[in-house]
Amino acid sequence: MKTYTIWYRKEPTYWFDRGLKVEDVYSACFRVGQIQAACLDEVFQNQQAEVWNREEERKMTEIVKRWGLRDASMSVGDIAEVDGKFYQVALSCWKQMD
Repeated sequence: MKTYTIWYRKEPTYWFDRGLKVEDVYSACFRVGQIQAACLDEVFQNQQAEVWNREEERKMTEIVKRWGLRDASMSVGDIAEVDGKFYQVALSCWKQMD
């Protein structure tokens, strides 16, 4: 298992953003928190509202309200960071960011 830092877009595009650079993540995204997962696909699955327990749901509801987000589930365009590398959710896979 690895520790992944989760970043959600401040203004969701619901599309893979080829122009977004690693240095832009800190200004273009909210740091949602960290989770333990075996791989990126497990990160995405675990960041879907339908699999959360009550505590996770409460935490994500607070984040949505605090930041004015439209959705609490991870979506295309959101980012996971692991081992100093950033990966953005694309339409059917993950893309490593430059």
